[in-house]
Amino acid sequence: MDTKEKILQVAFNMFLERGYKEVSLKDISDAVGLTKGAFYHHFTSKEDMFRQIVDNYLLAGSDRFYEGCSRSNLKQFMYDYLEELIAYMDKMQQQIYSKSNKSGISYYQILFDALKIFPDFSEKLKEVHQNERKVWEEVINNAKASGEIRKEFNSKHLAKAFISINDGLGMHSMLEGRFEEMHGEIFTMWNTVYSMIKT
Repeated sequence: MDTKEKILQVAFNMFLERGYKEVSLKDISDAVGLTKGAFYHHFTSKEDMFRQIVDNYLLAGSDRFYEGCSRSNLKQFMYDYLEELIAYMDKMQQQIYSKSNKSGISYYQILFDALKIFPDFSEKLKEVHQNERKVWEEVINNAKASGEIRKEFNSKHLAKAFISINDGLGMHSMLEGRFEEMHGEIFTMWNTVYSMIKT
């Protein structure tokens, strides 16, 4: 790992533990073992570093998340999606989150901080959410066309239902420190909806 990446990972973990405002550049420099001058070799400011954390860890790869997922079968898409989610969470747990970060509360605080600090972050999040809904709608429409699921349900509403289950249960699991149970709970609820719409 190069020095810049180490700074980003250490800083992100500190933000998760204590919050963005409570972590100073000195705290980060001391934790990484750098002088402030060495820090400024990689970043122009704490805000610049935070922007790169947001881009690298909160937004990066969102447009590629579905690349490995089946688009022709809704049931398979659900399996593939959760496999991608599990792999992503495992990577974040191993590389970024310390063992003390079980609640997920600071993760959401970081999102709110990003919304306040960066005026364009809201639009980027909206774009991510719109792209996510479009993928789900595509998969649902394909499932209707193939006869996998019934055609009378509104595709946009179904897409929002699947996404809302994922977001809602994901948030509750993080806030309650139940990472291990999150994927199973999401799939159980998805299966409940799927059983109501399948042919």
